Amino acid sequence: MTQTVRTLPTVALLYDVPLLAEALADVFEGFAELRAFRADGDAAGLLRSLRPDAVIVESADPGDAADLGAPVLRVDLKRNIVSTPAGESLPATPTAIRNALVAVLAGGAS
Repeated sequence: MTQTVRTLPTVALLYDVPLLAEALADVFEGFAELRAFRADGDAAGLLRSLRPDAVIVESADPGDAADLGAPVLRVDLKRNIVSTPAGESLPATPTAIRNALVAVLAGGAS
């Protein structure tokens, strides 16, 4: 009998506010492997090396993350919204961010 090993998708989080990383770590448990990094320095090289399945960027501009070919969710804590690749704006709650990312990874419209 062959066992299928299911691996979790890797999600890179580029953050300015460390509390965001802590909040998302709990809701992503069991859904994705969240790799959180401070959004300073050379994020492009880091993201190219990591090759995540998706990226969450805490800013209005995804910068280098948009060039990866992976879906990018943009979190704007000042406006309290998360923007999806489809152009939707949702409340920036940890659960809404997780659900939007799961939909994107599953090929949904979010």
